[in-house]
Amino acid sequence: MRRCLPLVLILAGSLTAASQSSAAGSSSDSVSTFKVDVRLVPVHVVVRDAQGRAVGNLRKENFQVFDQSKPQVITQFSAEHASGQGTNTPAQAGEIPAATVPQARFTAYLFDDLHLERNDLVQAREAADRQLTALSAATERAAIFTTSGQKWIDFTSDHVKLHDTLIHLEPRGRPVASNCPNMSYYMADLIANRGDEDALEVATSDALACGFDGNKKLFKAARQMASSVAREKSEIGRVETGTSLAKLKALVQVMSKAPGQRIVIVVSPGFFIGESPAQVEIMDLAVRGEVTVSALDPRGLISATDVTRSGNGFNPQQMAYKSMSDFEEQAVLEELADGTGGVFFHNNNDVNEGFRRVAARPEYSYVLAFSPQDVKFDGRFHKLKVTVNSGSKVTVQARKGYYAPKQKP
Repeated sequence: MRRCLPLVLILAGSLTAASQSSAAGSSSDSVSTFKVDVRLVPVHVVVRDAQGRAVGNLRKENFQVFDQSKPQVITQFSAEHASGQGTNTPAQAGEIPAATVPQARFTAYLFDDLHLERNDLVQAREAADRQLTALSAATERAAIFTTSGQKWIDFTSDHVKLHDTLIHLEPRGRPVASNCPNMSYYMADLIANRGDEDALEVATSDALACGFDGNKKLFKAARQMASSVAREKSEIGRVETGTSLAKLKALVQVMSKAPGQRIVIVVSPGFFIGESPAQVEIMDLAVRGEVTVSALDPRGLISATDVTRSGNGFNPQQMAYKSMSDFEEQAVLEELADGTGGVFFHNNNDVNEGFRRVAARPEYSYVLAFSPQDVKFDGRFHKLKVTVNSGSKVTVQARKGYYAPKQKP
């Protein structure tokens, strides 16, 4: 977090300056905020029809929120339109007027250079560069940051400066001493921190093949190798993921002070976080600060037949762990996007289209909040479900849960 601080201070200064420079053009604009209450849970919701279009004619009574399967009372409600025109219905008790979105637009690109491989990072930076050529100097500002903190540029409309920063982005992940056996942070965590014997057995089999020519007499040495690599990979993964989340959290905090539309685009293959409230804390900060978080995985289509091979050929068990790892890592990005009204673009080779989608806000969205009733304040993760009664078939995009604060004795 200390590595993030100088950059955050500079970012805060740049946003302040940008805010002042745009004050004349947006002095009549206002942004609604929810009352500060640690037990008030904000939920950003996007509702789409069967054609994928955002639905904008809903009222508070169309929504129902369930906390641990128990229905809750929506105490605050607002509707938003991306063009800046309010879509609120006549005010009712407990409702907040619809937010008027100023014309100024701030977009922060956070490149996850700690987890991206070089080919994917190069493809992403080239696509982002093309996206930024359309930046409007009159109303838009963009910034580029990295999870490593190695390269960055604060908010500007100067495409030349943005381009110069993009072309110098490179992977900064810390290499492991050995890639034999090859394992993800997810698998390493299972072995090193959870004592998963099944995962260790699969890793041992892989180590035996890649490090000992499949000689079963050396099984014990292969098991020791697998355990050692798991401990190393687990520690590296813990540090790199913690750094990435700290950078994203600091960025969301500072972005909430910007005038106008505020979007953070995370360019990443995803990362495994295990059981941590950090992701939910970021969602809370983003919703309260009206910051949209979108994410893009530049790896493109990940085929279901993409197999992991060891020295002895196809290893279906290793492939199964790889699939589970991909699912866990991408789930973080998907939930951040769903919970803040953003878009998660993945499993698609058209990265140019991906950047176009993640940079766009949904035309209509809603923010509602509730104070948990008839549930325990136990510090644990609470599952949330939002349903919509609109008279037609719709899909609902909203956060999946939150960590309840602990009840003080």
